[in-house]
Amino acid sequence: MTPFDPIELLRVLSEHHVDFVVIGGFAAWMQGSPALTTDVDVVFAQAPENVERLVTALRALSAVYKDPLGRRIEPDTGRLASRQGGGHHLFTTSAGDLDVLRQSNDWDYDRLIENCVEMDVAGARVRFATLEAVLDMKTQAGRPKDLLGIANIKAAIEARSADQEGDD
Repeated sequence: MTPFDPIELLRVLSEHHVDFVVIGGFAAWMQGSPALTTDVDVVFAQAPENVERLVTALRALSAVYKDPLGRRIEPDTGRLASRQGGGHHLFTTSAGDLDVLRQSNDWDYDRLIENCVEMDVAGARVRFATLEAVLDMKTQAGRPKDLLGIANIKAAIEARSADQEGDD
């Protein structure tokens, strides 16, 4: 099993100048929610030049699609740019699992850019969906694994609000 190294995943994406926003459990964890996750989820910009940079970054990470039939399918611009299917690209990489999405429910890249925070990760500025955005995505998804994290995300939002009030 490949060790999970989320910092390496984000470093490589940033090094290749990919436009993306981190969502899901890792975004929540980076903002103080005690989320447990074994992958990084990102929503990427759809511009053709960004898709090219994304493919280059994925190749640097030795990414292959998770395939139930065990086939070795490598990422390419055709698959990532395609509007066919659900737009969820699930990869195994040299730094762990990476889910690359066109959008999460009704949260696309453009909406996420308006609802994100930037943080320094391994010397790069990385965008993370706000806790409120992650909460909304998980609520919309409604899957048992998403619903389990909602209380922790709400608690992190409340703790942040209390900290901000204490600073005033």
